[in-house]
Amino acid sequence: MKKFILAFLLIPNLAFGVYCKPVTYLAEGQPAPCRGYLFTPEEEFLVRSQAIKYTELEKLTKTQDEMINLLDNRLDLSLRKIDGLEQQVTYIKSENTLEKIVYFCLGIAISIGLNKVIK
Repeated sequence: MKKFILAFLLIPNLAFGVYCKPVTYLAEGQPAPCRGYLFTPEEEFLVRSQAIKYTELEKLTKTQDEMINLLDNRLDLSLRKIDGLEQQVTYIKSENTLEKIVYFCLGIAISIGLNKVIK
């Protein structure tokens, strides 16, 4: 029984493989020996060119994705640098402010001292 089922399944596949060739030229009105798509030479050229363009577009998309990832990494690095520089600027500004206050108070003290010495 198993051999019968196996033979039943394999015979159509073998027959399909014998009669169907990858490229079969047909005359007008002749029935096609296999299932598939029937194209005119012009349509076949268009389908082939679209398939080639599709593979090229896949490669281009992959390259663009890599470039986008690289640019994202650069952007993240630049943003981190900017944050660091902003922190440095605020630190320098606060340091300068404290320095100015100290010099201003020192100037007042010297002025008061010179005023008392001169009088």
